[in-house]
Amino acid sequence: MGQVLQMHNLKEQQQGARRDDEEARKLVESERVSGNVPREQQGPEASEARTRLMTLGENIEACHIVLSPGFTVETDAKSTGRSAITSPHTKWCPKNLKPWHDFLNQQKLTLSTLYESFPTKKRVFENQNLLAILSNQIAQRAIADEKSLESYLHNSVWVPLRAIIEELKQEEEVRRAFQIGDGVIVENHPHDLSDAAYDVVEKETRSASPRTRHRRLYLNKMQPDQICIYRSDGTLSSRRTMLYISEYKLPQKLTAQHLRTGLRVMDVHKEVVNRRTIPISVDPDVRFQHHAEKLTASAITQTYHYMIESGLEHGLLTTGEAIVFLKVDWDEPETLYYHLAEPGPEVLAHPNNLHICSTVGQYLTFTLMTLGSPGRRREIGQEERLKAMKSLKTWAEDFESITRSIPESERSTSLDYSPGQEPTTHKDVDRS
Repeated sequence: MGQVLQMHNLKEQQQGARRDDEEARKLVESERVSGNVPREQQGPEASEARTRLMTLGENIEACHIVLSPGFTVETDAKSTGRSAITSPHTKWCPKNLKPWHDFLNQQKLTLSTLYESFPTKKRVFENQNLLAILSNQIAQRAIADEKSLESYLHNSVWVPLRAIIEELKQEEEVRRAFQIGDGVIVENHPHDLSDAAYDVVEKETRSASPRTRHRRLYLNKMQPDQICIYRSDGTLSSRRTMLYISEYKLPQKLTAQHLRTGLRVMDVHKEVVNRRTIPISVDPDVRFQHHAEKLTASAITQTYHYMIESGLEHGLLTTGEAIVFLKVDWDEPETLYYHLAEPGPEVLAHPNNLHICSTVGQYLTFTLMTLGSPGRRREIGQEERLKAMKSLKTWAEDFESITRSIPESERSTSLDYSPGQEPTTHKDVDRS
């Protein structure tokens, strides 16, 4: 009887969340339209709505409606900055690439837990005026280089996400449901992944040859397209635990079509790393498949490498419009699991479920997944990392060198040509 009552309560909470989504959509959309009307012609109700604090559902909804339209990609190659040319970095390479089949279910359960523990009607989240400031900052520049993409992600994802978690951590029920600590820290370009990750490398170099020592230290060097997300465990910055690493690639270089085509079940080393020949076929589908698999595998291998180095279970790769959520099962660390999310198309396919389909909704849920419940998060020690490294092969070619190896004519094809790949929407999945 108790279990039936619990399921009934959960259903009511989910229905309430959908009602909040619908109310928020009407509110925010009306405010977005009224934004084109001179302020003196807007009534006191509109002004009050802009400054009123929002519920969790309204805030996630507003982030999507106000911030997402600002994502624009510079398509003029002359205006697109070139990435710095670096030497190829030897990286740990996953053997197997497999779909993360239960991701959507875990996402749904995590959000249900959040709505069980946080009052859905509580108005404590940023008002629309503050989101409008972020929107103006986003609109000032198109995505032309890594710096502009980093700026977009900062304003559209990390600022709203941290603000939400700052409020969630104040709720005792949320603290009991998730190991939220003192909130999250988002850090750009750290010198190293963590003290623990450095200790692993240092321990291994003491007895290694000079050549091996150089390679191991090179393995741990961070790149300028990475962001580390930590849980703060106190007021001191030194007391923190890394949750996951987020890497980003320009959408001009790694398109949504590349990811849809390149992500599949494969033996990465056998089918991509050791595949030396480029197809001679004139069929653009065949050549696109080849380039997509190599670009995609290279990009996620870089993220996987740092997950292994720092003992992380989770990571993600994003282009600003598509996100690849990644997972390593440390009982089988040679396998990398992936889930491709495209928030824009997903929102269109599930208009009543923006709280879970939108960009901020998906980042929030993923972050809560990585936090885990108190006492349940697994810490990966040095011995376990070293054991995993001994069983892994490496890949000495990096993403930028692969990008430059694609003929100029076929790079244009890569941007404009889609070999029958539809956007990822999961339209047959119940996202409520």
